[in-house]
Amino acid sequence: MYSGGFGSGKSWALCLKALALAMQFPGIRILIGRARNPMLRMTTMRDFEELCPPSWIVKHQKVEQRYHLFNGSEIIFRQLHNHLELRGLTIGAVGIDEWTEVPEQSTSTLRGRLRQPGMPGCMFGVTNPGGRAHYLHRDFVDATERRRQGREWFSASSLENTDTPQEYRDSLLRSYAGRDLQRF
Repeated sequence: MYSGGFGSGKSWALCLKALALAMQFPGIRILIGRARNPMLRMTTMRDFEELCPPSWIVKHQKVEQRYHLFNGSEIIFRQLHNHLELRGLTIGAVGIDEWTEVPEQSTSTLRGRLRQPGMPGCMFGVTNPGGRAHYLHRDFVDATERRRQGREWFSASSLENTDTPQEYRDSLLRSYAGRDLQRF
């Protein structure tokens, strides 16, 4: 899990990880999701389309929100707010954008869908920092649980993304003076 403040490059990191897996494991089915479809389309899918070389996409099924890549890999976009809508899937990896918005039951259901033969079966996600009571804090930030489960947590400040305009970074410093722009 990569947790960071707004503007820290989380959605790009998510999409780049999915594209790297798609190239490393030809034929993989990767589900990329977010709690609700409107934000999924307006942010995550837009970033994916910006980052994915057009020559890699051989077919785009807009209604199904599915991209078929030249090497047989598929990237499928889905909303994740209702775990019942995730049953029956067989995927090789899953990426979750704004993970703190996704119910724990949906995360558990997705873990059970990671069964595509010969694929890594990995789950990765990005999110704005959440509270200590959130299930992701227990699953990723708490060192004991994280080590036991073989999970990793990375975090970054909103100010660490050097690709954001300086005016934006200065505005963050003024607006959030005295607050930690990084911690979960």
